[in-house]
Amino acid sequence: MAQEAKVKEFEDRLGELHAKGMRGTMSRIFRKYTTALCEPDYTFDNLYLEGLFATGTDPRPLRRRDRFRLLLQQFERTLALDGRVAECGCFRGLSSYLLCSRLRSHDSRFDGTGHEIYDSFEGLSEPLPEDDAARAEEAVARSTRRGMFAHPLEAVRRALNAFPNISYGVGWIPEAFPQDSRSYRFVHVDVDLYQPTKASLEHFWPHLVPGGLMVCDDYNWPGAKRAVEEFAAASGAAFMVTPSNQAVFAKA
Repeated sequence: MAQEAKVKEFEDRLGELHAKGMRGTMSRIFRKYTTALCEPDYTFDNLYLEGLFATGTDPRPLRRRDRFRLLLQQFERTLALDGRVAECGCFRGLSSYLLCSRLRSHDSRFDGTGHEIYDSFEGLSEPLPEDDAARAEEAVARSTRRGMFAHPLEAVRRALNAFPNISYGVGWIPEAFPQDSRSYRFVHVDVDLYQPTKASLEHFWPHLVPGGLMVCDDYNWPGAKRAVEEFAAASGAAFMVTPSNQAVFAKA
């Protein structure tokens, strides 16, 4: 309980600073938080703050920091592989900013080529009965509704302008997906709901190269959790769950 109170105190302070645009003070307070309550990772935290500022993302909830750190750790397992990188659902573009920045640190010439984003840019689709929060093992403290997390395409493009050759597939999933034989080394699925999560897993799994990974960000959302488990049962693909409730599929 004492730690929860400390996190709440940091969250309240950082929320105020974010609202006022006080980036310098926000950076200092964020680093105090990570030093006191997280496993230190100064390189990641510098990149994470850079991404928050570039995309205008609120630092709250603070547990998101560990989630994105784990995402990059999984991504680094695929850096030596061939294939594209796809992101299903991007909101403000923070995860794409982090993934692309990591690729640029691996290859200074990286300009977004081979990175694909698929999003309606109209927020969530209509939740289905499979998304009923009452079935969640872990409470989802949100009232999911159509249009949540909408963010304009042009705003995402501006946030990611350091990577001008990113490909944007605009539309609902799975209609937005390409219908060809391109291959992928890493796919990040962050669409929250049952239908687009299941469609994303089913579409990209056959196109994943050996050693490639699919990471579903939303195993703590009831619909996405059901989609992951149904896909795993139907395909025979095993998955592991990170401490931040991301489901990770690895292609043999």
